[in-house]
Amino acid sequence: MRILLIGSRNVGKTTHMATCYGMMKKGVTLGRFRFFGNQMSFANNSELDWMAHACAVGNLPATAKLGSFSTTLLWRNHGAMRVTFSDSRGQMLAMPQASREFRELRSAFMNSDCIMAYFRSEDIVSQDTFVKQIRTDSLANLVDLMNERLRSGKRCVVIINITCCDLVSNQKALRAFITGFLKCDSGSMLVAGNLMTCVPGRERNVLEPLALCLYHGLCQPPPFDAGVAEVRNRQKCRDALRRYLEGKDMMTSQTRRETVERRGIRDMLEGLIDRIHG
Repeated sequence: MRILLIGSRNVGKTTHMATCYGMMKKGVTLGRFRFFGNQMSFANNSELDWMAHACAVGNLPATAKLGSFSTTLLWRNHGAMRVTFSDSRGQMLAMPQASREFRELRSAFMNSDCIMAYFRSEDIVSQDTFVKQIRTDSLANLVDLMNERLRSGKRCVVIINITCCDLVSNQKALRAFITGFLKCDSGSMLVAGNLMTCVPGRERNVLEPLALCLYHGLCQPPPFDAGVAEVRNRQKCRDALRRYLEGKDMMTSQTRRETVERRGIRDMLEGLIDRIHG
């Protein structure tokens, strides 16, 4: 499966990707279940290993271009699903739609299974004219891309990540941002909102968006050449991710997802944000 990361420069795309990779390798515990780590993890990728270590010690990496990082989702060290992260260069989302860079981004958007869009919390509440213009252009382009993808009819997941949310005291403004600009509703697109921070030792809502993406990928039919063992490993990973997401009160079951789509994406986002804030 292909996961596309889009957003402005220094918004936290690469940091989130690397932090997720590191947490998946290390493992996390939720209630009486231990997820990831020894049971479910990622295969080694030297670049991601380096970036995860850098994030863990507070040295945040940056991506200079649209780069791909591939690994394999493992179940007890055996392959389940190939995963490719496409990490886009900052400002691509805010560029004019006729530009070569934006056309490259559109192609990646249309061909990805999951899209994670990032906005920095401080930029959302900022009144700086330059920051507001970038934010406006990015939002307009994101909505256009989502509507274009909706017309294609191919199922995808779009997650709106608001990063560095610990730096903003006005959480109401962040909630209003997430629920205010999406005007699309279709059974071919599942949209979720997420407030997060990747600060070492104070991580918040870091793995949830990746877990939702992986679960979506594992719900799709396996490759035609997948063996019996790979199909079984996919099922094991899917079951573990479902338990993890249900424990986090994310909407993952088919019944709840259909209910959400009938209610509309805007209502769904409001419900997700309410639960994030408990």
